[in-house]
Amino acid sequence: SDAKIYPQHRAGIEFFSALPHRMEGSLGMRFFDFDNGNQTWIVTPSLGHYYGPFLFLVRPYFIFSNKRSGQTWTGSARWFLNDTGDYLMIRGALGRSSDEVLFQVGETAVKDFLLLRSSQAGAEGLYSVSRQLSVRASVDLYRQELSFDPGSFVRNWTFRLGLETHF
Repeated sequence: SDAKIYPQHRAGIEFFSALPHRMEGSLGMRFFDFDNGNQTWIVTPSLGHYYGPFLFLVRPYFIFSNKRSGQTWTGSARWFLNDTGDYLMIRGALGRSSDEVLFQVGETAVKDFLLLRSSQAGAEGLYSVSRQLSVRASVDLYRQELSFDPGSFVRNWTFRLGLETHF
């Protein structure tokens, strides 16, 4: 797409490793190069722990850019229902990102940076109907602070239902 919200170039790499005590970890980096000269790096490590049929996972996202920065912390708990990979999961996220805003003070426009807050909570499930077909359903609630009205938030719900085929 030629839309300016999409990067002209992007790249990513992530290394995963099994760790002792039923744990796993990863370290990843993402790079985005936009046509307006803005470049963004995202560093995203993760740490997961298996406990019985559960996987507990924590993943932060550290965002570095010449226009803005931020960080988001995500967490999830996944309950595996059987050997086919069926699961139920709850997840959540908390984040802050900087946003440049202009304030009008008399006849002068003043630049300032706001730290905008956001959060997310949701649930998801995957169920295998057969070896070739699975059903996935999820619901999420997003809460995001408005840059033009700091301290005010907008809420959005997302509902998804889908079929997946396996080859």
